Amino acid sequence: MAILDLPNELLLIISESLGKEDLHSLYQTNRRFRILLTSLLFAGLDPLQVLHWAAETAHEALLLLAIYNGAAVAAQTAEYEHLTEKDWAVIKYNNQVLELRLQASVDKMCVDVYRLNALHRAALAGHEGIVWILLGQGLEVLARTSRGDTPLHCASASGHVAVVEILLGGVDIEDRGWRGCTPLHFAAMQGHEAVVRLLVDRGADLEARNDEGATPLHVGAWRGHVGIVRMLLEKGADVTAGDLQGFTALQHAAMGGREEVAAMLVAGGADLRIKNKSGKTAFGVACANGYKQMACRVLRTGERRWTLTEWVLCN
Repeated sequence: MAILDLPNELLLIISESLGKEDLHSLYQTNRRFRILLTSLLFAGLDPLQVLHWAAETAHEALLLLAIYNGAAVAAQTAEYEHLTEKDWAVIKYNNQVLELRLQASVDKMCVDVYRLNALHRAALAGHEGIVWILLGQGLEVLARTSRGDTPLHCASASGHVAVVEILLGGVDIEDRGWRGCTPLHFAAMQGHEAVVRLLVDRGADLEARNDEGATPLHVGAWRGHVGIVRMLLEKGADVTAGDLQGFTALQHAAMGGREEVAAMLVAGGADLRIKNKSGKTAFGVACANGYKQMACRVLRTGERRWTLTEWVLCN
């Protein structure tokens, strides 16, 4: 008799006597075995760890096994993100902090701890089937990570259109997550054009402000996402709006040296003469951040003659 013809109970008895290597080999031979032997391979592990691993890897059988074994589906576990001081300042859109860090050449590591549940993890990974299972288990669609993000924010930031569509059914499209960002902020920040298009078509506010007063156009311009900036401009985003520090989208592009984005914003009606609260135009911002050639090519306010400020900054 072939081993595959044996009843499940006998297969389990045989499997319990095998070593780990043989058990793994047997596990790979047949789908029926993979489902049957899952309980043996993950025996002794914390059900919550198994649940979260299954959510991230789209292993439905293991997910259900973890729930059966008592895993608390709403529980959150920690993830650590290591950032340099420079990265940290950039993410916070705090130009003054960024400049101080650059001047001091500080490269100290910061550690931020995020606590996510299984639904956040499945949304980040884009596993539609797992998302449906977890929602069916009663997991709250508005559950928040330790930094305030819902699964919709996670799916938007990671660019998973199908999961975003699922989660939009139970969440306010303008819901605020980390630092006051909406799902549209997250999608624009990460350059996910399909998600941006979906959110805008569903009525997302193009002029929504995060805690720094930045709109999705600001964050898309700073990150240099040409397709995002083009789409937001076509949809009617305000190209002259300033954040809390008076930075326009053009000045955010200038700060990051995003020449193609800057040229697109200028062509879209951006005002080269607007000054931020530090008194700098986009030209001045670009020069202050080391992008003098870009400033001269794209951001000069004079058509033929140099202004005194432009001449001083570029010489």
